[in-house]
Amino acid sequence: MAPPPLKRRTLAADPVFEALAKAILRGHYPVGSALPPERELSVRFQVSRLIARQAMHRLRDIGLVRGAQGGKNHVLDPDDANDPRLVALTMRLAPERTDERDVTERQMLAGAMLLELAQMRMTRAEADELDAMLIAVERADGTLKHPSLGFFEARFWTFVARCSRNKILLREVRWWFDVIGQQPDRRRRYYHRPELRLVVYRMVVDSLKDGTQQAAQLYTNAIRPILQDR
Repeated sequence: MAPPPLKRRTLAADPVFEALAKAILRGHYPVGSALPPERELSVRFQVSRLIARQAMHRLRDIGLVRGAQGGKNHVLDPDDANDPRLVALTMRLAPERTDERDVTERQMLAGAMLLELAQMRMTRAEADELDAMLIAVERADGTLKHPSLGFFEARFWTFVARCSRNKILLREVRWWFDVIGQQPDRRRRYYHRPELRLVVYRMVVDSLKDGTQQAAQLYTNAIRPILQDR
């Protein structure tokens, strides 16, 4: 089964941090502008200056502002930030700033990379287990038993990542499905034909079972029309 979404302990600075991050990500504070000082933030949010300082530190840490403790903090361009945590933060706090196609391309191209490794390293027993996973959501005529493929896809790609024998990729897949799992309404127009996706999964699994080393290529060929639709 796919891992459940991770739950982070709520901190006192969270409301201040998220309110400011949301305002920055949505452009309410222009790039280069100064955020209110800590004393003003403590009054606005009815928190201590220590809590306001902690929130500001987190904004600096994630790359949304630049400044020093006790001094002015200026807004940076979120698109120039390198912290991967901004992906999940933007999707949650400013979904309109997240390009649907960027999300789709990331998911699909990551799948091709995982399959390239998995087809070289997967055992026959693991291929059979993946086949059983797919059979559980298929009817005899190849259609879906359930209208949604979301839960299956999380299990499928987590299993494929495990079979890649690459721990970094496995952690990334778990993290990504945790992010997507918190955004169920973001399964967008590229996912409106689950029965076609099921056909692709069947081709991929059959290739993994017969050992032809064609799973990644079959998958790439299937997603290429979507990637070209920009």
